[in-house]
Amino acid sequence: MGPGRALRTMLLGQTLGGREAYEQGLADEFADDAFAAALDMAGRVAALEPSLARDIKQAVRLATTGTLEATVAFESYAQAATALNPGVREGIRAAGRTTRH
Repeated sequence: MGPGRALRTMLLGQTLGGREAYEQGLADEFADDAFAAALDMAGRVAALEPSLARDIKQAVRLATTGTLEATVAFESYAQAATALNPGVREGIRAAGRTTRH
């Protein structure tokens, strides 16, 4: 939603339904059963190796607020740490993927 449409929507006190919010790019996903979809997403995130989830969040934070140098340095560290993390390697194998090229 561009600034003009956002301004119009807010000034007129309009609301958007879930499908319209998704179509306007304000929501990442639309589901007929939002509660079930939210529970599924929460379960998938909760199943992540905690250090991996932490590093993903930090990488996104740095990419949006940090310098390119800081972002690249952190990504280099995080990728190496992830590759050596036994929990992450097990998760990759459990997903039917390989940790070797």
